[in-house]
Amino acid sequence: KYKFSKIYNLINNFKNFKVLVIGEAIIDQYVFCDALGKSGKEPVLALREIKSENYLGGALAITRHISQFCNKTDLLSMLGQKKEFLADIKKNLEKNIRFDFIKKKNSPTIFKKRFIDHISNNKVLGVYKINDEPLDPNQESDLNKKLEKVLPQYDIVLVSDYGHGFISQKTAKLICDKSKFVSLNAQVNAANIGYHSMRKYKGIECLIINEKEIR
Repeated sequence: KYKFSKIYNLINNFKNFKVLVIGEAIIDQYVFCDALGKSGKEPVLALREIKSENYLGGALAITRHISQFCNKTDLLSMLGQKKEFLADIKKNLEKNIRFDFIKKKNSPTIFKKRFIDHISNNKVLGVYKINDEPLDPNQESDLNKKLEKVLPQYDIVLVSDYGHGFISQKTAKLICDKSKFVSLNAQVNAANIGYHSMRKYKGIECLIINEKEIR
C-alpha cells in the first residue's frame, strides 16, 4: 500500500518534532551467573558470578531511543537525593538530549539488579534499591511549576510512569491538560502490581500497554 519513499519520508520528518519524556530514571544492572546448585546449608540456589553490566533504564532508555529520530529530545526525571550514577548517565546520553533531574528527598536513585543464568539468559532473582513514596509537597509543587511552563512548547509528551512516586494525581492531570499530544506507558512491575494503573490520566492520545496491564 505504501511505497518505501513514503515510509522513509514520514520517519525522516520525525526529526522536526519537539519531544519531552517524563518518567523515572532507572539504572538496570544485569549480573550474569553460573548456577552451582542448592546451598549446602539452606534450601536456596547458589550462583557463581561471571560478570555484571549496567544499563540506562526506565525513562533514560526511552529518551535515548527517541533521540535517534528527533533532533530535539528533552527528559524530565528524578534521581536520588545524592544523584547517584549522574556521571554515568551524562556519559551515556546522546548529545542532542537535554535533561533536568529532580533530587528526590530521602531516596536513592532507582537501581534494579537482576541475576541472570548466563546459559539460558533467564532471570533468576531481582533485587531493587528503591523508595516508592511520593515526592514531598514542595518538590511536587516545583515539578508542576516546571511542567506548567514547558509543556505547551512540545509537540509530543511521552510519559513513562513506573509507579515509583514521581508522578502524582495532580501532576498527571496537569500533563493531560497542558500537552498537545500525550503518549502514556503506565507500567505494571513487581513493585507496584495490584494498585498502579492509568486511571489518573484522562484524554490521552496514545497508550502503550501489555496484556497484564490491560487486565
